[in-house]
Amino acid sequence: MNNKPNNIVVESVCMRPYGPDHVLAHEHPAFHIFDDRNEFTRDGMKYMAVAVSLSRSKAVRAASGSFRAEVVNMATGECVSARTFSVSFGAGESRTLWRVDVPLKADLVNERYEYELRVVALRDGSTAHARGLRFAEPWRPRLNKAYVASAGGDAPMQRLLRRDGYEQKVVLELSDKLPADARRPQLCLHFRNERGHRCNLIADVHADAGVVRAECEVPAEVACAEELTVAVDALGRAVAQFKLGSADTLQRGYAYPEEGDAALADENFDRLLDEFIAESGGLREQESPTLVPAVETSAMDELDALIGLDEVKAKVRSMYAVSRFFGMRERAGLRIKRPPLHAMFLGSPGTGKTTVAGIMGRLLKEAGVLSRGHVVVRTRGSFVSKYYGDEEKAVREALKAASGGILFIDEAYQLNRVDDPKDPGHMVLEAMMTVLADESDRDWMLILAGYTEPTLDLLESNPGLASRIPATNRIVFSDYASEQLEQIADKYLADNDYAMCDDARELLRRVLRHDWEHRDASFGNARHVMNLLETGVLPAMAERVVAIGRPTESDLRTITAADIPAPMAPVRRERPRLGFAV
Repeated sequence: MNNKPNNIVVESVCMRPYGPDHVLAHEHPAFHIFDDRNEFTRDGMKYMAVAVSLSRSKAVRAASGSFRAEVVNMATGECVSARTFSVSFGAGESRTLWRVDVPLKADLVNERYEYELRVVALRDGSTAHARGLRFAEPWRPRLNKAYVASAGGDAPMQRLLRRDGYEQKVVLELSDKLPADARRPQLCLHFRNERGHRCNLIADVHADAGVVRAECEVPAEVACAEELTVAVDALGRAVAQFKLGSADTLQRGYAYPEEGDAALADENFDRLLDEFIAESGGLREQESPTLVPAVETSAMDELDALIGLDEVKAKVRSMYAVSRFFGMRERAGLRIKRPPLHAMFLGSPGTGKTTVAGIMGRLLKEAGVLSRGHVVVRTRGSFVSKYYGDEEKAVREALKAASGGILFIDEAYQLNRVDDPKDPGHMVLEAMMTVLADESDRDWMLILAGYTEPTLDLLESNPGLASRIPATNRIVFSDYASEQLEQIADKYLADNDYAMCDDARELLRRVLRHDWEHRDASFGNARHVMNLLETGVLPAMAERVVAIGRPTESDLRTITAADIPAPMAPVRRERPRLGFAV
């Protein structure tokens, strides 16, 4: 079942649905929260968090691979939701964990169906890993009894022992209002052993004569469990907490005691339970299920999640590490001389230059180099006006707006009109040089972006500017490969709740490959993919679906082969000329 793009193997997958108030919506990657369950309730569910364990046998060089996590209805074959992701291994790294969040609202799934979570290798479309996924009726059981017993019997015992083959189990007796044959979600018991390590175990649950019993054998590595809590649904609500320390008795607490049983609960149980939930990554009950999850992804995670751009990612990581290193030396009272920060982003349109600039701003803020980390985008038109001499004022205003962040000048080569010495673009560059010469103000960064050759010509025409942007800070954004354009399309559609039938996917792949093979200097890369989808595929889909009259939800989500436009005609055009025609 395993697929090996770039020698990468998907070993295992864990999943956990969550809503807007779930800790998974506010912590990333939070791998300590995942357990081995594959059956949940769907109350308040907005996303399915997936933790993917990957490995490779040859770890000499860096490697990367792209995959798609998708939830498939096994009865209908429909892909309910999907999201693409890319993983990377550093040189010498043989294993890694990766988290991806698949949009999965509660109304997209049903308890009547079986589902499968698949991890598909985008390189060849093969399934790298698959795991069953089910949903059960909402469950709010009441805990009647909790005790430990020998593995072969049901008599309650006073001690938890695990030596010389003497095995025990934890037994929960629960009452609920569901029919005996109703599907209940799995119970997951969270142990902490004597070393403080978590052990997540799935309990065997069965109903008998109105009583639901959940049994879980104590694992060998838990010689003396310090505490235990039980999560019974997708929100991780705790039903019971045990303290199984060195004491001879098993203490019991209730998360949902009836009024008449209040005396049974420890008076500090609520406080202790809250502390345990906060410590172990457990979750509280949702209060506002209509809120949109506020998942805060780190800038480095966003960088790693970008499709392709391996050399760019490596350079940005290096600049981030260097910035942190000098910050550490400064805090230690050592002498520092920071290297030049200003940079050039060289490459065709649609290769992610503006996106990477935004990520770099956040990373440099985190490293303490920039105070704000925002990005201000300007072009030639932002500096050059119809009034001669206003260029210096426009430069000052742009630098003021970018203070504490990044001034990103797109298509910067347009400021260099070689055939016109009186062009106001030269005045913009001179004004910029004046500011760059002042090394006392380091709380900003300049990025000049544009096509590779004309932007490098800009440096050659201005030696002073070239001295401020060393060769090591000139980052080349290569064109995307056709396979990467397909990944960009997959990600866009998954992020916006669209699905494609197999025929449509194959036809879109052919169109993108054709367009890539016939590309010229004006080819828009990712921008071309966005234009193809937004101005070609989706309008065609809209006309087709509206004509149906009463479309189903599947009709509103699924793109068919009829919605895919024909490949663009190969038009050869020269690289955009610099200067005005006279």
